[in-house]
Amino acid sequence: MTTALAPYRRPAEDVVHDLGGDPAKGLTSGEARARLERDGPNTLPAARGRGPVTRFLLQFNSPLIYVLLVAAGVTALLGEHVDAVVILGVVIVNAVVGFVQESRAEKALTALAAMARTTATVVRDGTPRRISAAELVRGDLIELDAGDKVPADLRLLRTDELAVDESALTGESMPVAKD
Repeated sequence: MTTALAPYRRPAEDVVHDLGGDPAKGLTSGEARARLERDGPNTLPAARGRGPVTRFLLQFNSPLIYVLLVAAGVTALLGEHVDAVVILGVVIVNAVVGFVQESRAEKALTALAAMARTTATVVRDGTPRRISAAELVRGDLIELDAGDKVPADLRLLRTDELAVDESALTGESMPVAKD
């Protein structure tokens, strides 16, 4: 019994053919559209955000806040109701400020993510064209030029002195040669 070789161990052209592509012309536009509809966009699933009530309640999840709440309770038991209300007021103001700052930070991150959309040069129907990386599908041929971001997991067909900055993934400070 023989097992099939993993795709990374097989000749690149064989892998392209197995994916229904052509090593020179890439996929057809129709096939790419069908794969995009079937498999979905080339994006990571969006993280489920916490609702506003949960985010507000999480502002109270801190050891310092626990100490202040205990201090407010002890102060109230000792009959110092004004001091207890002041301490509770400080805790609530702190939670409101933290909630507002966290909400603004989330909006800023969402805006930055929208601005940093990656594009790629893909060969479809034998013609290179620039598209959003989210529209890439399995089997697409991608052309990389100097300075391009690698838009997806790729199998290299041809390279000419290719070096990739992998610092975001591995922490390496120097580009890594690829072949």
